[in-house]
Amino acid sequence: MVATSARVCRACREEINAKAKICPHCRTKQANSKSGLVAGLVVVGILAAVAVWPHSGPSTEGSKVDASANAQSDDAAFIEHHGNNPKALDDRFSSKAQVECSSGADDYLRSIAVHDFAWDDDAKGWLGDKFDKFSLQSPGLGLLSLLSTRAKLSNGFGAFQHIEFYCLYNAASGDVVRFSQTDPADDVTPVAGPENHPNSTVTKKPVVIYQPKSEDTTAPDDNPKSNVSSPSSIVTTRSFKGVD
Repeated sequence: MVATSARVCRACREEINAKAKICPHCRTKQANSKSGLVAGLVVVGILAAVAVWPHSGPSTEGSKVDASANAQSDDAAFIEHHGNNPKALDDRFSSKAQVECSSGADDYLRSIAVHDFAWDDDAKGWLGDKFDKFSLQSPGLGLLSLLSTRAKLSNGFGAFQHIEFYCLYNAASGDVVRFSQTDPADDVTPVAGPENHPNSTVTKKPVVIYQPKSEDTTAPDDNPKSNVSSPSSIVTTRSFKGVD
């Protein structure tokens, strides 16, 4: 029996001192049990890390994709059931609509301004709410008409007067359909619902541009507004959230 202070050479199987690094009989180098254990633990740790690491990235990315798909599915179901209710659409999509409509509002005002345009102080900056109301008339399934009363156009003398204009937002696609100075629901040719709805198609209409007479020097607000919907069809919304 081998003593506790001795061990067997791994080559010649002769009994040697437990601390011997080289066998005195065959001169074979002996393995260090502690270093071998440490090396084994290191190898096991590396293999475990390699086994886990490739799955951490894709699983996180996959969960994001799944969450996005679920959100889109929920939005589609909501539009299918409440798409012709402007109040319901505003409650659910007002923040997204505010962001998209605000991003294109300046370009629209440039297209209709004869001289210059400006915004009220509470509509300036990335925290400002440019569209403060929405129309209670439905222009089509999943379509929301936001109304801005905070923009101003100047006349030839530099005086600014307020105008009203609309942004038609498609809740299904998350895009702006168009801007206009008339409520889309009052248009002669109504704008239908989102493209993915089986019974309707989106009809993008040309921008309504303000074109004053050559001799007219009054501000745009002085001109008749025969096509603007009645005040009873407009309701002021709550403060928009999520713009920041």
